[in-house]
Amino acid sequence: MTLLRFEPMREFDTIHDQIQNYISNFTNLKMTDDFNPNMDIWEEEGNINIVAELPGVKKEDIKLTIEDNIITLEGEKKRFDQFDEKNFLRKERVCGKFKRKFTLPESIDNQKVNAEFKDGVLSIALGKLEAPAKIEKEISVK
Repeated sequence: MTLLRFEPMREFDTIHDQIQNYISNFTNLKMTDDFNPNMDIWEEEGNINIVAELPGVKKEDIKLTIEDNIITLEGEKKRFDQFDEKNFLRKERVCGKFKRKFTLPESIDNQKVNAEFKDGVLSIALGKLEAPAKIEKEISVK
């Protein structure tokens, strides 16, 4: 007779693995051929930072604009058509035009924007406006 060690959490690990596999398989299904870059946005004391992953996109194919506190990143990841379509055994890379818009806080200084594109990653640093000094004024009551 073989003794099995009782591990009550083992069932949860199995369920967790099954859910992860389901989610992974579901997200790998491409309903469209649109490229949509992943982005991170975070705030620091003097800046708001944006990092966008743009693998396979050329610097010339990126357009970055700010208007009315809305930053727009648009461009195109062009198709690499080296192979005839019927020769593919598997095709997972997506290409196409993309456009992402984000509303920025009012405290952004549109004149203090730095963008750098290196190794398929676009890094944007948006400077904040300096807070005006608070002036206290005594008002006489009549």
